Amino acid sequence: KNRSKKNGAGLYSKAALTVSSCTFTSNFSKADGGGMYIRDLNKWGYGTVSTNQRIVLLRAVMSWTADRYEVQPIKWTLLKQEKHIPRFVYPHEFDKIIEVIENRRYGQSRMMAHHFKFYRLTGLRRAELYSCELRKNNFLRVYGKGGRERFIKLSDEALYHYQITRECRFTPHGLSQSWGKACKEVGIKARLHDLRHTFAFTQIAKDVNPYVLQGLMGHSNFKTTERYLKYDKNMFVDLVNNDEKLITSNETFLS
Repeated sequence: KNRSKKNGAGLYSKAALTVSSCTFTSNFSKADGGGMYIRDLNKWGYGTVSTNQRIVLLRAVMSWTADRYEVQPIKWTLLKQEKHIPRFVYPHEFDKIIEVIENRRYGQSRMMAHHFKFYRLTGLRRAELYSCELRKNNFLRVYGKGGRERFIKLSDEALYHYQITRECRFTPHGLSQSWGKACKEVGIKARLHDLRHTFAFTQIAKDVNPYVLQGLMGHSNFKTTERYLKYDKNMFVDLVNNDEKLITSNETFLS
């Protein structure tokens, strides 16, 4: 039952996997419907999807234990997932968030700003940044969901930030926490994943072909890409004209 911030949710899974006491299994199952465990996950910054993944895994392990030790299996229910409406982060909002991060006391924390700028310029998923590799002529080979891969042509600015991200790596969870704290500090409600939405919306504003956008985003199903097409392009005119050149000339080549 020893739970530390350092080890986080991993201790629960480890305890379940190495359980050797029927009493422990029974008590853990009947505790409070998983409320304590879920509250801790929330405290450590885990979202609904990540929490549900851990509940499913833990239920499976405890059910396996229950069959062998004749105790009641765990009956925790999954959390209800909210439907997030895709939103983009306006340039002035992004500037405020980055300013907070760049003004932090520790140098490593400031390095995270380059990660966030790279996400906004490429639309990569959070974990894809560390599962990609740079190839010839500034093409980035990205390994996405389901083992699918795509090639993205990096702009000079994106390449600059990419090279810096190689010098200092962070865990995906750490990046999300840092982003979330900065957003809270400046009073902006935005998830790290919204930078991916921002990239998609900028491509729509640029009149990129929807099927090209599907390739850029790494969507296996075009229906996922279609949700970005339901918005009025006039909503994004400021993204096209802003001085930071948020719209880039990234291209994609599918393997």
